[in-house]
Amino acid sequence: MERIAAGLLNIVHRTYDLLFSVGSQISLTSLACALVIAAAFLTLRQVSRRGRMRPKLLMRALFPRRILFHHSTKADIGWLLFNCFVYGGIFGLAGISYQFLTNGVVRGLAATFGPVTPSTWPELAQRATVTVILFLAYEFGYWLDHYLKHRVPALWEVHKVHHTAEVLTPLTTFRVHPVDTLVFGHILAASAALANGIAAYAFGDTTFQYALSGTNILLVVFIHAYVHLQHSHIWIAFRGTLGRIFVSPAHHQIHHSTNP
Repeated sequence: MERIAAGLLNIVHRTYDLLFSVGSQISLTSLACALVIAAAFLTLRQVSRRGRMRPKLLMRALFPRRILFHHSTKADIGWLLFNCFVYGGIFGLAGISYQFLTNGVVRGLAATFGPVTPSTWPELAQRATVTVILFLAYEFGYWLDHYLKHRVPALWEVHKVHHTAEVLTPLTTFRVHPVDTLVFGHILAASAALANGIAAYAFGDTTFQYALSGTNILLVVFIHAYVHLQHSHIWIAFRGTLGRIFVSPAHHQIHHSTNP
């Protein structure tokens, strides 16, 4: 009975963190932000074309039945449950790698360039710098992981599971093979550890990033403002210079397309 109770309590904690932690991949607040942005975009586009947007039309545009009841969406729910509750401990292994590599980078830099010396920068400047560096390291790790999985045949074999989705919803993020997640976690750990080790050596000590619920605050903003729209049916394209720097939701939808 004690094991059953402990198991149920663990499920409750995981569910709470998944839905209510602002740093979660799919928190209710981030989903709400994505919904507001999508509704505002569709409304502005419809008003510019037709003069007004009817609430019923907006609801149909946001929640089309063909996507809500598609078998691919139902499968995504299964992937969500599997990856969050069955296979959720995989990033713990990446965390071990992260700490080990960070220490190794600091020791390597100290052996090459001399002992660590404390920085004279104000704490605010140090923490802000580390926050930006770790966010960029996350973005680089994400890009490198994705690039390799579309270029290396063995990695594509596990990554192509993600591309089996026939419709896109925010839950499609969780449609990933366990080995895909394992590789992703360790690539992120390596890129973040390299950045964190360099920062720790430069500032003379471990400097903590600004974070919410343990997640880089810039990444939290990124998740709330943008991430869910990538795996959605809302066609939002970035134009000009913005489109050359950032991957728009429309661009990511093309990436998932099977149309040559």
